[in-house]
Amino acid sequence: MTESHIEFAYVDVFASVPLTGAPLTLVPAADGITDHQMRAVAREFNQSETTFVLQASRPGTTRRLRSFTPTGEEVFGAGHNALGAWLWLTSSGRLGLEDDAITVSQHIGEDVLPVRLRELPGGSPPRRPRR
Repeated sequence: MTESHIEFAYVDVFASVPLTGAPLTLVPAADGITDHQMRAVAREFNQSETTFVLQASRPGTTRRLRSFTPTGEEVFGAGHNALGAWLWLTSSGRLGLEDDAITVSQHIGEDVLPVRLRELPGGSPPRRPRR
């Protein structure tokens, strides 16, 4: 992150057609962004949650996820925020699928939770994000 550039994506969770699901703003490379900046970004996007993906900080985890509401409250649930983050990381090529499936460990709050990702039969190949 620089003062003027933060990579982000809008993820349409629970949708097979764009603009019909639960929206999530995702910041996929959030290392180096301070808590204050995360809260400011979440306030600016004004989504129910903005999720920040950080490199793993605990042994045995794949990534750390932090999510904030527009009011600056950090939330620790593993709902549409976590699902959207893992779907985007997989479809963007930032996580490789081995044998059409991969198990990752997410660190959210104090919890470490396993997530099994797989490509659905007959699904379209993962798409690269627009920048």
